[in-house]
Amino acid sequence: MRRYLSIVAAAILVQCLSGCGDDGLDPVTQPISIDIPLEFVLGSKKWKKADASERANIECLSRFFASHQELAGSPELEGEPHLFRSGASDRRFYWISSSTMGSTWSCVACEGGKFTLSDGAGSPFTE
Repeated sequence: MRRYLSIVAAAILVQCLSGCGDDGLDPVTQPISIDIPLEFVLGSKKWKKADASERANIECLSRFFASHQELAGSPELEGEPHLFRSGASDRRFYWISSSTMGSTWSCVACEGGKFTLSDGAGSPFTE
């Protein structure tokens, strides 16, 4: 009986050490991603996810790049952004890049008819 318990204990130990719950992915090589919310609050404004491909949004972003031509083609502002709107005309365009070292983001904001560019690390959707 004692020998049987030793074999069972050894089998359980081997099973756990060989990857109990292992999904086969190396956590060191997995990108750290950011969840994109449907809405968030920044300061006193509530921002809601919107469609960046709508004509008015494309025109807004085109005005930004027309006045900041040196940023056209920038790798930080490449691809389709995530767009959030607050009110009728305020927009925030986010480009998010994830890597094993963490996530970085760039944002073109159009608020009150003025553009600002900001960037950071981690999630831009939390204060």
